[in-house]
Amino acid sequence: MPSANVCSPDAGGKKKRSSDIDVFHAWMVEGAKFEGQYDLPALKPCSIEPAGLISFPEAMSSKCTNYEKVVHFYVDDFRFESFWNRPHMYLDKLKRYQGVIEPDYSTCPNFPAPLKIYNAYRNRACAYWLQTNGINVIPNVRCEVDTVDWALAGIPRKATIAIGANGCIKHRDNRERFVASLRLAVDALKPTTIVMYGSDSHGTFDYPRSLGISVLVFPSDAFHHSGGGCDELQVQQ
Repeated sequence: MPSANVCSPDAGGKKKRSSDIDVFHAWMVEGAKFEGQYDLPALKPCSIEPAGLISFPEAMSSKCTNYEKVVHFYVDDFRFESFWNRPHMYLDKLKRYQGVIEPDYSTCPNFPAPLKIYNAYRNRACAYWLQTNGINVIPNVRCEVDTVDWALAGIPRKATIAIGANGCIKHRDNRERFVASLRLAVDALKPTTIVMYGSDSHGTFDYPRSLGISVLVFPSDAFHHSGGGCDELQVQQ
């Protein structure tokens, strides 16, 4: 992968040209190591156990002071697109919380492959940047049977991971696909703990539990929709 500063202005301090503006956010992954065929930034392991979860929109409210919780992004993408555009604006507030679950820009099954890869990269880049700024970040796992070869790149092994199951197990077809993907992810990553956001029903997490993996369940907020998307109907509206 090219050096992360290829879009930066030169060292002479000259005024930026329009072609120098870093629209790709290469500064977010400065110093990162990259994994997989699509060069996803590698994250550090995180072992915190959330006291509770709170959505990004709620956490960023000026009235919110539930700083003992971990911030999640399991909401519709438009609710946190502003984080990608202006991450520095939210950094000080995010630092007050127990930690953050890696952002969850959608990689829905019926998305075209380039969009899945782009959003997976954005998720990992944001998480890496937050880690470099001293924030505890729990890596978020979102993969399908046909993307597992690259979608898990950058996720640390034998550590805590987070999984958003909201909207993924209500319908049987989606549930079967989710369980198959979960099994592949568990076998590949061998996590010590899974932080799960959503419904713990239908035996969805029986497999990791059978391996002695701790599953911490946090029921979803009924007001919000899942951002990562397992339900194809969700992204066709």
